[in-house]
Amino acid sequence: MNYVVKNVIKKKLFLVVVIVLSSLIYIAFNMMLKFAYIGLDKPITDNIYFLYYYLFPINYNGQMSTYIIILSFSMIILTIYVLSNIINFFFFDNAVNYLTRINREKFIKKVILINIIFIILIFIILMIIFSILMMKYKIVIKIKWYIIVPLVIKVLCLILMSLCYLYIFIISNEVFMATMASIFTYFGIEIVINYFMNFTSMQISYDYLFIIFLIICIGLLYFSIIKAFKRRDV
Repeated sequence: MNYVVKNVIKKKLFLVVVIVLSSLIYIAFNMMLKFAYIGLDKPITDNIYFLYYYLFPINYNGQMSTYIIILSFSMIILTIYVLSNIINFFFFDNAVNYLTRINREKFIKKVILINIIFIILIFIILMIIFSILMMKYKIVIKIKWYIIVPLVIKVLCLILMSLCYLYIFIISNEVFMATMASIFTYFGIEIVINYFMNFTSMQISYDYLFIIFLIICIGLLYFSIIKAFKRRDV
């Protein structure tokens, strides 16, 4: 596993793309924060408000639309780009070494595990950017128990999106179709979140049921991927 992670990360283009996309996320959210302060009688000091604002940007519109699009697509592209590198490593660059009929279930489970590890690394990068901007605008980061809810939902959304990419790729062997499917999955989840978002309390209604729903979807996709991969031709 360490060998795979090192080979994916050490690519120069990989690091450049991650840095560029992270920079775009920083710039877009920085501009969104500037617009958020325009017209306010007093500064918002609750970091929970900005956390939802950051994690689910598609829920907000108006004069910030351009930056919302940049932020949303940068997060999506960052996730897909990392996953595509994992796919390339296993299914193309080292297909001879890994794609055998022996221990196929063990192989695909390793791919899924490495994918989830990278998703968590992406999420850590996102939260580091968020923390830097909170400090820049002198917003005190309050650690409360319910702050875990949006964090968990975002991670589950990214995992579900990435597994959708992997599943479509396995059954179709088409990167474009897998990319489109994962993008539609992500925005579909965002639309659902938007529907259940309470903009007064800045919380998602039925949030725990939503988490359970995402976990069930991830579980179903997980077993579907394993089943589809066993039938896949080498």
